[in-house]
Amino acid sequence: MSAELMTRPFQTALKTENTLAEAVRSDVLAWFALVSILIISWVAWYFMSAKHASLVQERFDSRAEMARVSLVVRIQAYEQILRGGVALFDSSEHVSRAEWQQYIQSLNLEKTLPGIQGVGFSQMILAKEKSRHEQQIRAEGFPDYTIKPEGSRPVYSSIVFLEPFSGRNLRAFGYDMFSEPTRRAAMERARDSGLTAMSGKVKLVQEDGEDEQPGFLMYSPVYAKNKTPDALEARRERLIGFVYSPFRAKDLMRALLDNSGKELDFKVYDDKVSEGNLLFDSSTVIPGGRKGRYKTTLELDIFQHRWIILYESRPEFEAITRDDLPASLGIGGSILGVLIFFLLRIHAQHRRRMDLAASVFTHAEEGIVIADKNARIIDVNAAFSKLTGYSRAEVLGQNPHILNSGHHSPEFFANLWRCLGEEGHWTGEIWNRRKNGEAYPESLSIVAVRGHRGKIQNYVGMFSDISVQKMHEFELQKIAHFDALTELPNRVLLADRLTQTLAQAKRQSTMFALIYIDLDGFKAVNDTYGHIAGDYLLKTVSKRMKDVLRDADTLARLGGDEFVAVASTLSSEEECIEIVGRLLLAARQPVQWQEVQLSVSASVGIALYPTHGSEHETLMRLADQAMYKAKGNGKNTFFFANANNMA
Repeated sequence: MSAELMTRPFQTALKTENTLAEAVRSDVLAWFALVSILIISWVAWYFMSAKHASLVQERFDSRAEMARVSLVVRIQAYEQILRGGVALFDSSEHVSRAEWQQYIQSLNLEKTLPGIQGVGFSQMILAKEKSRHEQQIRAEGFPDYTIKPEGSRPVYSSIVFLEPFSGRNLRAFGYDMFSEPTRRAAMERARDSGLTAMSGKVKLVQEDGEDEQPGFLMYSPVYAKNKTPDALEARRERLIGFVYSPFRAKDLMRALLDNSGKELDFKVYDDKVSEGNLLFDSSTVIPGGRKGRYKTTLELDIFQHRWIILYESRPEFEAITRDDLPASLGIGGSILGVLIFFLLRIHAQHRRRMDLAASVFTHAEEGIVIADKNARIIDVNAAFSKLTGYSRAEVLGQNPHILNSGHHSPEFFANLWRCLGEEGHWTGEIWNRRKNGEAYPESLSIVAVRGHRGKIQNYVGMFSDISVQKMHEFELQKIAHFDALTELPNRVLLADRLTQTLAQAKRQSTMFALIYIDLDGFKAVNDTYGHIAGDYLLKTVSKRMKDVLRDADTLARLGGDEFVAVASTLSSEEECIEIVGRLLLAARQPVQWQEVQLSVSASVGIALYPTHGSEHETLMRLADQAMYKAKGNGKNTFFFANANNMA
């Protein structure tokens, strides 16, 4: 037998043993690789899930903060209504029930600020004045009026005005809020600080047992002499009452539930988190909520009081923020290997960013427009078409100049493009024009997108229609600066106009006149024909006097039957006398009221700058004194200020 034949079996056995060893090693390596990849994949899945949860929590926190800010803005808007009511008292010697009702009706609160229960005035009354006060209110046509609850107290408050004066609000008429500890605490804070204060959780007297809700109130103090005193004791002594609003929590919050109600549930607690302090639970208004995965707690310190708001995510929020990709990547990584796993992870992250950007672009409520480096539009979102009226096809390739309203100068746009070139962004308000020709204001932000070499490649603009905001700002300005009855400037705006006129006269060395006007016989008209006739007379006479003044002049109503005119840039006293003559003639012209003619005249006092003074307080005082001199000398005439009284 040859040696080859003898060694062949051993070679075969050795080869088989090596094959088996390689198979075992391959099997071990395969299992090791599988286990390793599974560990790596599931560890990656765990951290990606945690990162996603962190990002969603940040988005949730941002959404909750937006909801909190929305609540703050709305409550601040309500406070502006109270400040307007205080301004009405400050600008009038006496506010009648009819004037208060007319003021509140002019605000059109149901449309401009839904959710408010009413706006009223609570008068402070000493114990010794209680009987006389009740008799006075009964004489106004409320024979059953009495301050409630009954009982002897050193000081009372009574709700004497509350509009709308119907329905639930009738139950509050005559109620002494100062007798209840929670309300009293807020009223004392407002009184002592001179600022608006919010009460804690209360049960409103308006509740009648049907659909009862927790409530709270806001108070703004009203002081005698139309000015908030500086000293604490003076504030307490000169307090005459409070302009206030009661709120039913559910009614208020229902008016505030916008998109946040679709994504967030929230509970509002008064001062501390306890069942007894719960003011509002959104789940009672919008059903379908459950225990949310994401939560946050925010504090709201506003008008000297604190609310605590607990936010939880709703299923809708969790649905739009859910991401199944980490689990998919874990399974895919165990099958395709480490390399594919990381490639998919990188790809998935990129896709998530792109999807998020596309989602924001598509679903944003703000209009978005993207232009190339030559300012030619290359894409717009649906909100752009909704806001401007132009379809996407109509604007592609166009310059954004097609939206130009013509309201802005070339210098305005030159500055805009300079900011984009130098700073890379521009933010501001601008007027644009819709496809139908309507001009509207918008809040606009533009960003210049630069490439790797720093050159501008694109422009991205985002805008929103702020017409409603501008309308609200205009209404608030009107309430704060114009008389509700005559629509003339009030004391506040008069002071501003007078300051501007004085500064201009000092710069240009010109003369102007401050003309103090008091209507003669107005009280007799009021007493004989009533306040409605008196109001009509005031509106008619004030319009006539305004019409005889020059465009540059100002006519303001101080309150009651007192007016002040500012005649600027006079060349002589004779020109002033001519203007006053026209005012006297306008005042004494009869006013037809129903079947009678109403007649008044005017007593006028005149102070000239710089002849009689160089400060508007001095001019106002001297003109007032001259007016009384005219009234004492037969009325229907005028007198110039006495220079001897300028001290």
